[in-house]
Order: sequence, then C-alpha cells, then structure tokens
Amino acid sequence: MIKNERQYGISKKKAEKFRLAIIDFDREAAENGCPKNIHPKIFKAQRDTLVTFHKELIEQLKEYEMLKNGEVQVLHGATLQELPKQLIRARIALGMTQKQLALRLGKKEQQIQRWEDSNFETVAIKTLAKIKDALGLRISESIFLPAPEQAKSILFNSLLQVGLTADFVRKRLLPIELIKREFSGVDSIQWSKEAARHIEWVYGWSINALMGGEPLLISKSACNEARFKLPEGRKEDFVTAFTVYARKLSYLLPSIVKGAKPLESLEKPTDIYKKICNSDGYPCLKKALEYVWGLGVIVLPLGDGGVFHGACFRKDGINIIVLKQKQNVSYESKWLFDLFHELYHAFQHPDIGSLAYIEHTDSLTQLNRKEEEAANKFAAEVCLNGKSQALLQNCFKDASYEIKYLKRSVKSIAKNFKVSQGLLALQVAHEAKAEYGWNWWGAAANLQRKTEHPLETTRQIFLSRTDLSKLGNMERSIIQRAFED
Repeated sequence: MIKNERQYGISKKKAEKFRLAIIDFDREAAENGCPKNIHPKIFKAQRDTLVTFHKELIEQLKEYEMLKNGEVQVLHGATLQELPKQLIRARIALGMTQKQLALRLGKKEQQIQRWEDSNFETVAIKTLAKIKDALGLRISESIFLPAPEQAKSILFNSLLQVGLTADFVRKRLLPIELIKREFSGVDSIQWSKEAARHIEWVYGWSINALMGGEPLLISKSACNEARFKLPEGRKEDFVTAFTVYARKLSYLLPSIVKGAKPLESLEKPTDIYKKICNSDGYPCLKKALEYVWGLGVIVLPLGDGGVFHGACFRKDGINIIVLKQKQNVSYESKWLFDLFHELYHAFQHPDIGSLAYIEHTDSLTQLNRKEEEAANKFAAEVCLNGKSQALLQNCFKDASYEIKYLKRSVKSIAKNFKVSQGLLALQVAHEAKAEYGWNWWGAAANLQRKTEHPLETTRQIFLSRTDLSKLGNMERSIIQRAFED
C-alpha cells in the first residue's frame, strides 16, 4: 500500500522499470527463444514474476491516485483487521498529509510515519479511536453475529489457518455418523459444535476458540524432540498439525495391543535378513512386519499423502512406528526400508520413556544427523543382507559412473548377488542424489516388483493384533477413520 507522495514517486519509477523489463524480456524471447541452460517452465516463471510485480504496483498506484483525487467517498469493510489500512486510506482521501495528522494528534510526523509503516500494528485501540476522531470519520460500530449458514465456514476457515483442510477434517477427524448428518438439514451451528468437540479432543482447542474464529495455535510438544523425514514440497503448518494427529493415534495403541513391550535389543542386519525372507530368498513385507511386531513394537500404517514418510513415537516405553505412504504405492521396497529405519530409532535412548523420532531435515543437529545416517545405514544393511556399501560401489563402477548405464547395472548386480532389485534400486537412487545430484527416482520406481498392496498388508496385520473394542467411541472412531480410503 502506498502511503505518501515519496512512496508514490518511488513506486511509479519501479512500475516503469518493470514495464520496460517485460518488453525487453519479450523481445529477447522472440528473437532467441528460451536459453538452453534454463528450463522452459522456469523461463516462463521469470516473466510471470515480472508481470505480477508490475500488476501489483499499478493497482497500488491507481488506488493512491483515486484516493488523492477525491474519487472515494466511502470506505467499505472497516473490520477490526482492516481498520488500520482504512484509516490510512481515509487520511489520503481527505488530502491530509502525515505531518498534518501529526499536528492534530500532538505528535511528531516521524511517529505517524512509523505507525503507518507498520499498519498501526503496535498502536492501542484507544489511539486508533483518537486517529479516527482527528480525521473526522464516522465508522459503523454494529456487530453482527454469524448466521447459522456461516458457522461451518468460520470453523473450517479457522482450521485452514493452521494447515488443516476441510477435506482432511472430514475424512480423518470427524466420525462417519456426523458426516452423514452434515447435509441432511441439521442445524449448522449445532453440527459445527459437535464437530468442534471432536477436533478439541485431538488438538485441545476450545469450542469457543474454534467457533469464534480466533487464531489457533498448535502445541508443538509432539515435535519438540522430533526430526522429520519429509518429502519435498511439504507444507510446514500441516506437518505440525498432522504430527499431533499421528501422535494422538499412536498414544491410544499401547493399551489395546497384547504383547507390546519395550525394545530390549537389536539383532545384526544379516540375522534379521534371514528371518524376513520368503521361500524365494528375498525380503517380504509381511514377514518383516511380523518380525517387528514380535519384538513388541507397534506398527501403525497411514495412507495419507505428503507430510512425513515415517515416524517413531514412544509412550511409557512402548514404541509405535508410523509408516506412511500414498495409497497407490504398489511396491514393498519403500515400506521395508522405512520400517527398519524407524526400528533403529525405536532402539535409541531406551532410558527415555516417551519421545518422538521424526526427522526434520531443516533443523538437525550434528548428533541427530549421525543418528539419521546410522538409521539409514541399518535399514540398508537389513534390506541388502549386510552388503549395501559393496553393492552400491559395484553398481556405480559397473555403470562407469554414468547415469544412463545405472539401470542395466542394478539389474545385473542384483541378479549376481541375489538381492532384491527393487531395494537395491532405491538405495542407488538415494546415493545418486546425495553424491552426484542425479534424479534417478523415476528409473528406480520402474525397477520395482509390484506386489499385494503394502498398505493393505500392513493394515491387516495391525488389525489382527489390536483390540479396538477396548477403546471408547471417540477413540475407536478416529482409528477406524484413519484406515478408510
């Protein structure tokens, strides 16, 4: 927003520079096309950025000119949030400078400049009222209670501010019976209050806060000691919100699983490998899950996309591994690797009764990085029968360190050493990215062997080892909804 003549002059010059830059960009593109060292999408995004900045400046200039020329008589939408900017617009529309307003208030011009630069962020409501009077403004002070049809909008908009979409709330947090009633003519306010009660149970927000549209804060206690293994493009707010949800689910489980116990020891990767292989000599997700459950560790499968791939929570000494991949992932390799990666974390710090292991790549300490590397190494050794480093070296050497030969090499090395082609391919893709900056994930996916849906396999084993009847209605509902596709 432009607030004075000096800013108006600066913005006008900037707008002209952007206009000329767009002309130069289009002329260069017409003559020479997209540069070879720039991806076409990035090239287009560069022009779009110039156009966006230019458009925003033009809109701000037009607004200032209309206010300055007396073309605006009424300023609509003076909500509490919008009031500070409306006071600035009113001053400009009245032809009053910041210096003149300062004289009316008995302040220095610099003070008015500072207040307006921050949109009156630190100014008390009493001072805003004095500014309104100094400008001679008349503001409607009516307060409108939300109409029944607005109740749901207020609820879902509040939740969206912390990353919780209406779709996620309906699919995972609310019982199916309440969803069925949503569009059956039930009173919107009553429905929203019932929905808020279920959300309160997970996140601790009061019904008044949820229904009143207040800013919501997520307790990060679930993440304080946490480290996330996150996919690219994650949304940080939803990461935190989903972690609280996953912890809530996890903490319900120790009391309904017979045989859950602290993890006392970890066998050697080669010994584990022997126990998780099928009759064909290759690792099998079903056997791996039965092995981990047999250690007293609970494995909770979730099918929501995005956020983190794997996590390990501990409550009263009982470890709960959360495995999470998209529902359409139809090969076992990633599930196997993440399972043993988190199993390594489950064995760390056995003296701590409750904790969370969720790798956060942006804030890892050096100690955490070492633990993370150790967990990766352990999982790779389990999946590749203790030969992961040697196999990786052989693959890159056999490919003459060229990405175009890697696929052939992985097939050959996997066959010669009698290890899973899919598991080896994933490790090669990881190494290719880490050491050479190559994106080989697509090729690795093409080398996977399709199996029975791993999410369904993991769910069935979970359900066979838990007794949901021991839970109350709300607890049982949220776990059942977590398993719905």
